[in-house]
Amino acid sequence: MDLIAYGKVIKPHGLSGEVKVLPFSGEFSSFENFKNLYISQEINNPPRFVISRSRNQKNNIIVKLQGIDSIDDAERLKGLTVFIDKKELPKKADDEYYWFELIGMDVFNNEDKLIGKVKDIIDNTAQPILVINNNSEEYLVPLVEKFVEDIDLTNSKIVINPIEGLI
Repeated sequence: MDLIAYGKVIKPHGLSGEVKVLPFSGEFSSFENFKNLYISQEINNPPRFVISRSRNQKNNIIVKLQGIDSIDDAERLKGLTVFIDKKELPKKADDEYYWFELIGMDVFNNEDKLIGKVKDIIDNTAQPILVINNNSEEYLVPLVEKFVEDIDLTNSKIVINPIEGLI
């Protein structure tokens, strides 16, 4: 099983054991494909929960899990990370990628000079931001066509066109 962090349980919802999940990416249209969630503090051997039902609510997902039948049960999951199995992700087109695939990729400028590696992606801004680390410095680059020229998943390489002052 190959798990990735999907979101976080932010609080119980109602009295019947539903939980409110905040997706890390802000994107939850693919959530309907998931049959199971793995919820834990750490990625190592998290318990599996079968999804009974789910629905969108603003920027969150309300989820009913089998075996979580009361507000007390749901309260025990508050603050824990929600993991999903990569196998349950929907297929993507050749020119598409999942954000988790970008973490750890090498980032080069358009003159083939290594800038650093993608450490994280920030998603609470107008556009997603690549957090690039090169051991001594950290750079923030908007994940938009103006700055990101190419994302090559096969070779684990991102090419950016940094304007003056960005790097």
